[in-house]
Formats: sequence, C-alpha cells, structure tokens
Amino acid sequence: YDPNIYPNQPNVVVIHGQLNIALITEFYNCTILMDQGASFRIGNNEELVLINSTVQSFCGAMWEGIFCDDGSRFKIRQNTLIRDAHYGVHMSGSVSMDFWQNARMLNCFYGIYTPPSASGNTPFMAGAVPGQDLVITHNANLLPAFYGQNPVPQTGSYAGVFFNDVASFTTLSPN
Repeated sequence: YDPNIYPNQPNVVVIHGQLNIALITEFYNCTILMDQGASFRIGNNEELVLINSTVQSFCGAMWEGIFCDDGSRFKIRQNTLIRDAHYGVHMSGSVSMDFWQNARMLNCFYGIYTPPSASGNTPFMAGAVPGQDLVITHNANLLPAFYGQNPVPQTGSYAGVFFNDVASFTTLSPN
C-alpha cells in the first residue's frame, strides 16, 4: 500500500497488488482504496479486522477481493462497507467470519464465495453472523472488469452468497 498518496489524510490507505495480512491486522475508521485487481490475502492463523471502514475501488474498475485461506479469521464491524469487488469475501476451507453492527457489501460480483474443492468436499467452514447485521446488496451497475478478471461480470451481481462443496455453515447468535 502507499501511505504517501494522501499525506494529509492519515485514515486513507491505498493498496496496489496484494496485501498479505500478518498476525492480527486491524483497520479502524479507514477508507481503503483498492487499485484494479488488488486484493487482501488472509493466511492460516491470521486475522483481518475492519471497523467502521470502507473498502472500495478508486480507479474506475473492480478490485479482486478479500481472500481467506484455511484457518484464517475475518471480522467486519461497526458500519463497515465492502464495495465494487469481484469477491467481497472468497473463502477456502475452514474460515471464521464475524459480521456485526451494520456490515455491508455493495455491488460485488459475489458477496461471499467458496470455490469448488479438489476433493469435492470442503471439510468445515464456520460462519458466525450474529443477528441480522450482514447486508449484501446491489443498487447500480457494476464497475468495469479489471484486467484478467474471470469471469467478466455483466452489469449486475451474480450471487450474494455462492457456496461450492461446503460441509458445514453455522450461524451463531450474538449471545
């Protein structure tokens, strides 16, 4: 990411390429601007937390998305918005997700997506969604595709939630 693009606005982060999440990474009150095709990658035993933040394209084309590897944790909290991505969240394997206090995804080709697994069955995936605090919506035409995007979206979202080969999905109460 490049903190020098907006030197007078310390809460603006610009990401070009892929940002690999290390340990626990938290963005609080941030506007995260994603270049076309840019992405987050949350590895095994790593955690990304977005609190009262917006993650969106800044270049007029879609960005790739947030990739959660097996054993990762992803939390969206307090009015956080993810918009204009190919994958709002792309989960592979056992992933822990927490969405609460008005978490939103807007104009993503897929809101939440799990790819087909080589074995034909993802062993376990946990999704913790307290209450009804995750909203996945589409209210305008999608941004143009980034270079190499596959599949190339038309004008609308394909699916809010699209699961392949998922053995388990759990919704937990907030208590």
